[in-house]
Amino acid sequence: ADMQRIVEVEDNEALAASSISMASQEGLLDVIENGKGVAFTHDSVNEAAYSLLQPDQHAPYHLRLGQILLKKICCPNLLQKYLFTISIQLARGVELITDEEDRIATACTFFSAGEKSMAASAFPEAHFFFAKGCQLLRHDDWTNNYRLCCDIYTKAADTAALTKDFQEMDKCLAILFDHCKGSIVDYLNASYIQVRSLVAQNDPASLDTGLEALRLADENFPSRDLAMHTIVGFAKTRRLMKSKGTRKLLQLPPITDRQMIATLRLLDLLVPISLTFNQQLLPLLCFRIVKLNLTHGISKATPSAVALYGMILSRFGYPLTETAKYAETALVLQRELKCNDTLANVTLLTYGGTFTRIQKLSDCIEPLQSGFNSGIKTGDMPNARGCAAVISWCSFFSGQRLTTVANTIKHLRTSMSEFSSKSIMHGNRIYQNAVDYCLGVSKDSRFYYNMPTVRDDVIISSKRNDLVLDEQAKLIQLTVSCIFCDYELAWAMSEKLGLFGSAFAGTTWPYTCAFYRGMTAISMLHWSSSRQYAQTAKSCLKELRKGHKKSGKNITHQLYLLEAEYAACKKFAFPEKFYLLAIEHAALSGVTHEHAYACERFGTYHFLRKNHNAAYEQIREAHTLYSKWGSKPKCEQLKKKYPRLGESERFLRYPHKM
Repeated sequence: ADMQRIVEVEDNEALAASSISMASQEGLLDVIENGKGVAFTHDSVNEAAYSLLQPDQHAPYHLRLGQILLKKICCPNLLQKYLFTISIQLARGVELITDEEDRIATACTFFSAGEKSMAASAFPEAHFFFAKGCQLLRHDDWTNNYRLCCDIYTKAADTAALTKDFQEMDKCLAILFDHCKGSIVDYLNASYIQVRSLVAQNDPASLDTGLEALRLADENFPSRDLAMHTIVGFAKTRRLMKSKGTRKLLQLPPITDRQMIATLRLLDLLVPISLTFNQQLLPLLCFRIVKLNLTHGISKATPSAVALYGMILSRFGYPLTETAKYAETALVLQRELKCNDTLANVTLLTYGGTFTRIQKLSDCIEPLQSGFNSGIKTGDMPNARGCAAVISWCSFFSGQRLTTVANTIKHLRTSMSEFSSKSIMHGNRIYQNAVDYCLGVSKDSRFYYNMPTVRDDVIISSKRNDLVLDEQAKLIQLTVSCIFCDYELAWAMSEKLGLFGSAFAGTTWPYTCAFYRGMTAISMLHWSSSRQYAQTAKSCLKELRKGHKKSGKNITHQLYLLEAEYAACKKFAFPEKFYLLAIEHAALSGVTHEHAYACERFGTYHFLRKNHNAAYEQIREAHTLYSKWGSKPKCEQLKKKYPRLGESERFLRYPHKM
């Protein structure tokens, strides 16, 4: 069709209707029901019609088509419906736009299309539209259309980071930082994107970059005497929070100040970063967020601040009832405010922290999965990564069937693969390696030692300072080694876990660590009367007793089993009572692998006392439970160690050679 002819008759509805009717009669067009539209009968017809245009006419044709649609579609709902169609047509001829009014109008259209794509988590498509918008803007526009320029470049940088195009992100951020010096709000928003991208690349500079940006907003943090500042800050924050319940927090006025909102958003992002790179700063960040919310009003950061405050109380040893109250308050605030941007963070702090001490680990998995999905959707990768780690952890330590755990880990890896960095993927892999070994898929029992080193640019290294992930990996190695009775390897891991308690204070995990360290130390005492083994066993038992008083939900069976082993080692009276209690509570908790482990240890105890019938009764039960767990190698290990395992009880009177 002749382009000029279309332009001249674009308002002639009668001619358009006549042309459509003729094409329809020829079988070239299908009229959609009730005349709502038309479509080519086949793609080849579309291609044939398009081929009538000369190559140099393609761009002008698409541009004019997009401009006509943009001009003629006046209904906002209809414009939103065809926004992508219009934007794509305009994008194909964007280089030809010279008119000042058309240039700005088209840039606004690209911005709207980009935002709509972001809302659907279509980040590559969103970046395409924002980049086209940036292409239309000129240097003078930063003076005449500052808001449009800043918004488009901010979104372009954001989507470039989410699609891991860090080079393009750096270009956009450089332009933003150059033009946003007079606006603290815009500078903070750009810094937020920069910090988040540095986290995705596991760069320790992410924390310092965020703190430097906050200084422009007069939010300063000390670099020395952090312990003293923490004590003072805690006292002030506790006084502020003591009278604030859920109802009073919801009655706070919403924060409308853009600078305060941007400040709180950046502070909220620095919380999981500090957990990785500077844990001493974590309480101070929490106290500042709480103070700003209570002073200026409620915001999207309020649920995270309340949840984090509860975690801090837990780390400081306050009663679990008080910490749980703030966790529940945070979840209520999250639901009431409908803050999807902070859902991953709030879920991680509550179900990944406080609730692991008062609920079954298996009950925490589904909420954490929701938090993980939200983090992936909103691009909150630091908290999505945290949720993924706790999901893997809870799946493994809750005693779920190993094939189920493997599927969970695989799902997490698939979901993160598009957005994640090497650090996240290697964090996922340590769980996968452990499960593969337990299933018999892999024969590599030293999976922690065989993880890539810092030379391969992964997170597990002191140089990277990712204490959290490294300590998790060590505990997983310790646990599996202990279950498979490789106590020399387990002890090597035990000695490396000196920082575990500080890394995971306020959660149930330090007690799990104490249990396996204690079991390893007692097992080593059977071979050597080393004072170090004895001291470790005693200190671990003391820690578990202390933890049981605070939160015994997931560690009761562990405490009883360690009590039994310690009593048997020291030749105290009635260790059988503790073995039976450990088995009973492990069964009630549904922790299959530790239920099996308790039966196995009770069987070993009977063997040492030449009570073979009772021993084989427990070993058979352990074999059944390990089979239920899905660990074929462990079942084979038991059969090899106890060759009469399959025999009936009447043949088990002969001594078994240990």
